[in-house]
Amino acid sequence: MDGKTILKKELLKGEEILWQGQPETKAIFSSGDILLIPFSVLWSWLVFQWEFDLVMASSPFALLGVPIVFMALYALFGRFIYKNSDKKRTLYVVTNQRLIQIRLSNLLYRDLKVKLISQIPNIQKKIRSGGIGTLLFDRPTLDSTVFGNSGMPLIHGRHNEKHNVFAFYDIPNAEVVYKIVSDLKS
Repeated sequence: MDGKTILKKELLKGEEILWQGQPETKAIFSSGDILLIPFSVLWSWLVFQWEFDLVMASSPFALLGVPIVFMALYALFGRFIYKNSDKKRTLYVVTNQRLIQIRLSNLLYRDLKVKLISQIPNIQKKIRSGGIGTLLFDRPTLDSTVFGNSGMPLIHGRHNEKHNVFAFYDIPNAEVVYKIVSDLKS
């Protein structure tokens, strides 16, 4: 089942699609990477050094370090692979009544989030050169600013509504979408 099929089932009576799109997979980095990349490089170097020392000393604790090494590799590289895969399975929609996010899994949709236009407290836009940008439809929290589009959903807590900010990440023509939502909001 694809996102458009799911979307047809989710639309309310009288609801019209004004815009729909997917995150741009070419946008690799997010604003939080200015902190995450140096931290993950430093942390990974320390983990690799620690694990190397344990292996060279033939320590029985060397096996305990293997999961930590994998976490370091994920922080360095894996999160970008995950993020790219997640973008390909995400559909963002603006209707005349709601904002909709659909994240697909293999057969059934995994995650559907909806925000009524009337419930948007404010819109914050971050637009890069080329028109690719992010629209935040809630007041951002510190963790959503750093981890929100990082490819690290376990740290950010994608499924924890208290810390999760409703956003359209890395969308093409973000200014156009911003204008559509702003006009609906006013």
